[in-house]
Amino acid sequence: MGLGRESQPRRRKRGGSVGGRVVGEHPLSESRSSDIYVPRDEAFSDVKNRTFSAKTVYSVLHAVVPSLETAIVDENLGFPYFTRIDSLFNEGVNIPELKNNSGFLRNLLPRIIKFVGDAQADLLQFETPAMYEKDKFSWFRDEEFSRQTLAGINPYSIQLEWPLKSQLDPKIYGPPESAITAELVETEIKGFMTVEEAVKQKKLFMLDYHDLLMPYVRKVREIKGTTLYGSRTLFFLTPTGTLRPLAIELTRPPMDGYFPNRPTIARNRMPTEDPSDAEWEIFHNKPEATLLSCFPTQIQAAKVMAVLDVLSNHSPDEEYIGAEIEGVWADNPTIKAAFERFSGKLKELDGIIDARNANRSLKNRNGAGVVPYELLKPYSEPGVTGKGVPNSISI
Repeated sequence: MGLGRESQPRRRKRGGSVGGRVVGEHPLSESRSSDIYVPRDEAFSDVKNRTFSAKTVYSVLHAVVPSLETAIVDENLGFPYFTRIDSLFNEGVNIPELKNNSGFLRNLLPRIIKFVGDAQADLLQFETPAMYEKDKFSWFRDEEFSRQTLAGINPYSIQLEWPLKSQLDPKIYGPPESAITAELVETEIKGFMTVEEAVKQKKLFMLDYHDLLMPYVRKVREIKGTTLYGSRTLFFLTPTGTLRPLAIELTRPPMDGYFPNRPTIARNRMPTEDPSDAEWEIFHNKPEATLLSCFPTQIQAAKVMAVLDVLSNHSPDEEYIGAEIEGVWADNPTIKAAFERFSGKLKELDGIIDARNANRSLKNRNGAGVVPYELLKPYSEPGVTGKGVPNSISI
């Protein structure tokens, strides 16, 4: 007996593979969408197809990116000073090569492609991040680094663990013991308590990417202009309820012979890692120059930001989890009651998030220059909002 029913039949295919030869057809059965088969509950609406489609991403990769490469002649050109990073948001990058496609691309990417009439050219100009708009220097502070650790996807990776020890093969990746010792931690806690007391009181937390990334460090470092570390970051829970970073460890494997606060690419190694006399002199006299040289190049940063802007966009008709019940479910009293309970809990969660964001005693949520936590708010308006949980696994 096949799944489905007369009013909503299921398309039958021979064999188990998606896209197999159709055995039987029905006027209301599922069909292919674009060039690939999409299950019925994942199919894009016309509005969503216009908002996000393969054509949009293709346009970014095959029109915007080459134009950037023309506008920024030197692909290795970094940001010489911090105000040059600011210019991505308040000035933009002149991309005259888009002239023939500008109308089409501006319709697809209205947030980042802006027409400049007098210059007869277009600008790739990014929206100013909310964090940067509220406090220009917040990204540089330990408190903001810790706040973003909690506000992003990292809470699922934060652990309470002591002593720090790797599970990787020491013959390949070096000694399993961490360079973050009890003595170092107690120095940073400034005598407030011992490590044992901090662990017992659940005051120490670690974001550990060491074992996850170490197997790839050597391979990534073989790519010119790129580096990688298997990092560990140890945090201390302060009496005010905020996390403070105590130590950051970068054990790289043994060697044989804003985006500034969360850069997607690191180009250079830390200045303490086998520096030349000239490199150490630059770091000693002008540390910000060394930091800027680690950031992505201008072309790398612009490429990643343009693609992420497209991928993060909510369609105007986005369906959010628990927002609207399917018509066929509404006919079943049991399912409808369960859905209403679930939807009610989501609305309650939405209210809890808003209440905590408004609570002045929660320093991770409220305060001067602090951006409210909204990542898991169930619903969102259209656009790139940093919130909303779509009822779909498709982008």
